[in-house]
Amino acid sequence: MMFSCAMHKFGNLLTAREVSEVLSVDRSTILRMVKRGVIAPVTQLPGLTGSYLFDRSQIEALKDTQGANHE
Repeated sequence: MMFSCAMHKFGNLLTAREVSEVLSVDRSTILRMVKRGVIAPVTQLPGLTGSYLFDRSQIEALKDTQGANHE
């Protein structure tokens, strides 16, 4: 899967948009998952509307878990 240049900019971190692409869900679903504690961002960029950044390995593990649940 191709990731946007934001992944390269932040190293092993993914934005909420990138996470939504990896998990094949809408970005708003990612934000709900954060609120429910399903996934936790590593950090949030500065500002009132700063983007969440997520650890790619955590997201990949969640994707693998979701795939196993659908089989």
